[in-house]
Amino acid sequence: MKKQQLLNSLVGLLLGFFMLASGAFFFLTRYVLSFELALRSLVLNHLHALSNSGLIVFFCGCLFLFLLARLNRRTYLLLKMGGVSVEDRLIAHFAQKNLQKFFPDQLVECEVVARAKGKIEILANLPYLANHKKEHILTEIERVLVSTLRKQCQYEKDFLFNVSFSTATSEDHLSLSSDNV
Repeated sequence: MKKQQLLNSLVGLLLGFFMLASGAFFFLTRYVLSFELALRSLVLNHLHALSNSGLIVFFCGCLFLFLLARLNRRTYLLLKMGGVSVEDRLIAHFAQKNLQKFFPDQLVECEVVARAKGKIEILANLPYLANHKKEHILTEIERVLVSTLRKQCQYEKDFLFNVSFSTATSEDHLSLSSDNV
């Protein structure tokens, strides 16, 4: 999982829990007398503390926005393998070009991430495919990618091919690794 996805998940989780808790609290103030009294006491007697809490929440929001902006920057890595250097943008270009051949009328997103020991991971977001077509097309895509990376980039190592499909079902997320490189 990339750092940006981890931070986005964390922000979403915190925001969701905050909204659930505050929504439940404010909804129940009408029905539970102790909640109403606690809210009145907080607003009337502890206005300074409430203001400081608002300032803290404001700065936490600024920090999250700064981290999101910082992690959203693109990084370009140069992979050196066996005396031949391959830039990840070049691999991403060839992968995008090959994937676009399989889905000519649809937008295909592709990204390359460098892993430890010179291993690369190709992340692809493909359009929806019926279950009976997935295996055949993914096998063919893997064959073409292996061939292209060998011929065009002189990349002989194994690589990870991580595919996600347009739908949100759990069956539509596959992670394949090329064993025949």
